[in-house]
Amino acid sequence: MRWGGASWAVAWALAFSSGRADEPQEEALHLSSDGACRCEGQWEQIRWEMWQLFRHDVDLAGILNCLADPICQGQAEATATGQLLSGGGIMQCSEDRLPTVSANSGCSAGMLHYMITCSLQMWLQQRYRQSALYFDHGLGYLALARGCLEGSNWPLWPDQVLTNWRNFLSAAFPPGAIVAEERIADFNATYIAAGPAVDRYARWWNTGPRAGLYCPPHGGLRMEGLPGLDPIEKTPGSESSKKEAGKVSVSCAVPLVWPAELAAAEAIADTFGGGCDKLTFFIAAPDAQARQSAEETLALLLPGASVVDLAVTWPDMVRDRAAALDKGDGLSSREGVSGANQKDLLMFAFLASQDDGEDWVCRVETDSYFAVPNFQRFVRGRGLSATEPWFLGSLSYWHLHFEPRLVFNEQVQCLSRSAVFRLGAIVLAAPVASVSTYHRCEIAPGHRGDIMLALCLTAAGVVPYGDIADRWGREYFLNFRMEDLPLYSPDLAYGSSTPDIRAFESNTAQHWRGKAHVFMPCLGQNKFWASPFRISFHDYKDPQKLRWVHEVMLGRRRCETCPAGYEPRLAGPADGA
Repeated sequence: MRWGGASWAVAWALAFSSGRADEPQEEALHLSSDGACRCEGQWEQIRWEMWQLFRHDVDLAGILNCLADPICQGQAEATATGQLLSGGGIMQCSEDRLPTVSANSGCSAGMLHYMITCSLQMWLQQRYRQSALYFDHGLGYLALARGCLEGSNWPLWPDQVLTNWRNFLSAAFPPGAIVAEERIADFNATYIAAGPAVDRYARWWNTGPRAGLYCPPHGGLRMEGLPGLDPIEKTPGSESSKKEAGKVSVSCAVPLVWPAELAAAEAIADTFGGGCDKLTFFIAAPDAQARQSAEETLALLLPGASVVDLAVTWPDMVRDRAAALDKGDGLSSREGVSGANQKDLLMFAFLASQDDGEDWVCRVETDSYFAVPNFQRFVRGRGLSATEPWFLGSLSYWHLHFEPRLVFNEQVQCLSRSAVFRLGAIVLAAPVASVSTYHRCEIAPGHRGDIMLALCLTAAGVVPYGDIADRWGREYFLNFRMEDLPLYSPDLAYGSSTPDIRAFESNTAQHWRGKAHVFMPCLGQNKFWASPFRISFHDYKDPQKLRWVHEVMLGRRRCETCPAGYEPRLAGPADGA
């Protein structure tokens, strides 16, 4: 018995013939309609086939594993589910061509199921890059069908899709060193493909019962999703013991180009620096005179502030110079003169060797604002122990489809003490190179510190912590400015026409792509998408702006451009801090 047949060929042709690449991108997630789920003609056959694949009583993960195992492969292929997953006959998915996600394609619900089927097929063939592309593309169709999929007669409803997307991310991007392979492209050109080593037998898919999206009612601290902040029954002496047990110490590590970033260092000392248990500026002084100048100047900014010249221990590293801050005509123009990659890694290696006893080390770039009390509150609320390897920051999925393929954190990045020790060992053993390849953990010049840090951490068995939003999908770490919040609404994460999921039409799309499991449940209900107890803001090139952010966080000034009702603040005792 053959599955798929001509119905799949028709669906594929319709997908490519509908929609233009230059159609408007705005109002993407407001276009859902019943028409996206009430599909006619050949789609009726396709829906029936999808029920054979995504029946709730079928162990789909088990069948996938069996199809990959020669011992039981034949038995699995004999089932209806196995035939659909094997991609025999006409029921095949292209390895290099994706359909255009378009509101005009008609049956978005059907195309969503189609994309997930192709993702499973690619997984079975160990083509994990294509598997991720198909699933991510399917989320574009989910955005169009979200308003009608729940309650429809399609086998997969939104919550099942998003739950399995979260499972997929964990299985497809596990901890471990990145594997680099040379491959041949068009016209016999070669390139390096770099991605994680994936366990093909990982059981990540779980169809489960059909379930829709749920956005919890807004309420107090108990509803936020930080169980560690829940009040406990008071007993004699419990308040003091709870306070001591919940203490979270934080060391703020600031990589600094000296003396070009003196004004930024002064702004940090005047604002959030005083909230750090330790504040250390890391430089790579060009000579002894510059080192002495930095030590005398920076140590006076704040009591307890200190300076570490990494070039004393690693004299061959790139030294500080103002040219490292000049982007010129693009990021590549400062790759050879910037020591940011080296400084970020060697900074953690130094801290691992010192073991100053702090629970957490947070790398804070000079254009970032770091709300230390809010970070301490978050760590306590999540119950994250410094004795376990944690990596926290502004979670980014936009590199899922680019070299190197990995999940990483942008500013601010915080590592538990355990993660610092692991990272330090990897960095000390890392090869030294004259140019950063970004295919491995290496000590080399360059200015993509976020990527290089993630490469070294995943080699150390540490991947980004994924639960970085409250129960309403409002994020705690921001990699953009506070006043730009209205520009970063996830409504614009997916366009009404998306020819290629790898093409980001805006910074907003780049920020939210891959985070559908975070924002879709409360889409259309949230008035803003940042927690009031925001931990970080980023991209303040003018140091004076850091002072403005601090005044807003203290309640002394208002953010006039922020969404109505958004009042960020530093956590106090009444907030569970």
